[in-house]
Amino acid sequence: YYEIIPESKSLQEALDLCITNKEKFLNEPVVAECTGFAIGTQIIATAGHCIDKNTLKDFFFVFGFLLSTKNKPELIIKSENVFELVKIIGREYNENNKNDYAIINVNKPIPSDRIAQFRETGSIKNNQTLYVIGHPSGLPLKFADDAKVFANTEPNYFISNLDTYSGNSGSPVFNGETDEVEGILVRGNDDYKIIQLKSCKVSIYCKQSIGNCDGEDVSRTSQFWHLINLIKNR
Repeated sequence: YYEIIPESKSLQEALDLCITNKEKFLNEPVVAECTGFAIGTQIIATAGHCIDKNTLKDFFFVFGFLLSTKNKPELIIKSENVFELVKIIGREYNENNKNDYAIINVNKPIPSDRIAQFRETGSIKNNQTLYVIGHPSGLPLKFADDAKVFANTEPNYFISNLDTYSGNSGSPVFNGETDEVEGILVRGNDDYKIIQLKSCKVSIYCKQSIGNCDGEDVSRTSQFWHLINLIKNR
């Protein structure tokens, strides 16, 4: 077993959030840095800006950081659900062409029922419904749906109205019809703004139509197809 030690007692304390009815999960612990997901027997995918060769050994890939009941987070993780990061198979983090992904080997096999299926040909269609699973702001695992593709013209990423925060970087973004992973959540709007009079922060809310927000960027799975094909052909 491994024990997860939260960096603070709660999300509210970690981020100096205002205590309001609109802010959710204020009492849940902040632990995760980013999100990742399994795409092969010993392969995970995440965002390129989350990790590099210098920080590889600073992190573990963990299944099971979630709420076991409504108010109880799982902070004791079974050893079979903790994976060491061994090698970066391929990574790109390029602010010019907006490529942002990392494909990483872990130290032992991942159970087949935890491996996500992902798009390996073609491209997502316009207005496709989406959902995302990840660790917003480092919280226990969260699911968010009721989203769709908003802009689909860039070769390396598409834009959505997913409800995500910084800790969602690396999250798998799923097709709402096929349940295949369409991409990796990598960028988005600012998460919080400061309320000066109260000296605390509140979440920034965007309209479902995006409105004045930029939307959330998703690196297409096509950015790492060549790496997966290389592995298969070895």
